Amino acid sequence: MKKHFRSLILSFIAIGFVLIFMNSCSKDNTNTTQGSGIIFNSKLTYGTVTDIDGNVYKTITIGNQTWMAENLRVLHYRNGDTIPGISDATKWAQRTKGAYCDYGNNTNKGSIYGKLYNWLTIIDTRNPCPVGWHVPVDAEWETLYATLGGYLYTTSDKMREVGILHWAYINDGATNASGFTAIPGGMRDYGGLFTDYGQTGFWWSATAAGDYYHLDADYYFLDSGVNSGSGSKLNGLSIRCVKD
Repeated sequence: MKKHFRSLILSFIAIGFVLIFMNSCSKDNTNTTQGSGIIFNSKLTYGTVTDIDGNVYKTITIGNQTWMAENLRVLHYRNGDTIPGISDATKWAQRTKGAYCDYGNNTNKGSIYGKLYNWLTIIDTRNPCPVGWHVPVDAEWETLYATLGGYLYTTSDKMREVGILHWAYINDGATNASGFTAIPGGMRDYGGLFTDYGQTGFWWSATAAGDYYHLDADYYFLDSGVNSGSGSKLNGLSIRCVKD
């Protein structure tokens, strides 16, 4: 009886493995995972660009623009000068020049979600983007959204990485049809605190929203849609470069 019961258990386990294998083979292959763990749209043709540190990024053409399909991870300006890495919250809050950090000071997160940079980094004439690329201004973000349908839920759907590998939410509706492959890197606020990892992606615009309150435009979205807003120059946000 015990041998018979053990045989039944082994049979069920074997059947389970077969079903799992068959299910994995039958899934839609629209999206494919790369070495970084990010899931890109395999039905689209991506290019590549390399920064001064040798990091290689996928790029995607959307309408008449070509964007990075990954968040910037560079540690140097394009002339080779170092972008200082600041982990201490107090020093981050008091910073008066360009700086970067990893979310939660975790380099593993930084290697996937990209680094978080303050606004002083993106307006530096030494430029953190690769040669031939730049941090987008408001008008370039607006063009991207208009190309994908405007400020609609469906626009976010077309831009977000599929699945919940990097998104904390269910992420219903995401298709990444544009290839932009947005992932939620969160942010570091002007006081040095980290927030919104796995929930929201924030990307800098190089257009200042006003000098009096030292606010600057940033663009962000959840799985609920795309939005634009403003925040402190000392915030740490992700960067997506666009081709000149």
